[in-house]
Amino acid sequence: IKSIVSNDIEFDEKGQIYILTGPNNGGKTVFLVSVGMAQILSQLGMLIPAKAIEISPVDHIYVHFPKYSANENTGRLEDECIRIKQIFGSINKYSLCLFDETFSSTDSEEGCLLAFEILRAIRNYGAYAIFGTHFHHLSRRIDEAKEDGECDGFDYLNAGILNGKHRTYKITRGKPEGKSFASDIAAKYGLSYDSLISK
Repeated sequence: IKSIVSNDIEFDEKGQIYILTGPNNGGKTVFLVSVGMAQILSQLGMLIPAKAIEISPVDHIYVHFPKYSANENTGRLEDECIRIKQIFGSINKYSLCLFDETFSSTDSEEGCLLAFEILRAIRNYGAYAIFGTHFHHLSRRIDEAKEDGECDGFDYLNAGILNGKHRTYKITRGKPEGKSFASDIAAKYGLSYDSLISK
């Protein structure tokens, strides 16, 4: 049995909305699920898989995770937009939002723009959020907005990796590294040109 990697999360004035980046298979989705479970179990008064916890109750936990089978009448992106619009029908300052790979069904430039818009809206409502993504340039857009006096309360979380190969599954607060390290996973399964053409 591999050792359990524990992680911390703290929402504060500088980190009301987190952009979570890091390598593929680096633990981002598990981290998002764990935050949601800890919040739910705590509010139910149940045992929590944590060394310590201090929470403020939320009225809703809104989750937006990949849904690979879209409605038969809509494409995946349209389906995502419908689901997100429903979230904004009742979001408020007592809400917690957990997003994973949202807008990954479109190109990164447009997906980044859409993500930036909804994150600014979440901030406007005063809600808390973690947005897991491979849109590394989203952080640049947010930094530019911070320089213009916008996007206060945004910060970054990173899933750790050693030497570009070994996932640590440790989530730390700080600037994103800017890579998803997908190529090493592809190489693991022989998805290189030379491997694919060899018999």
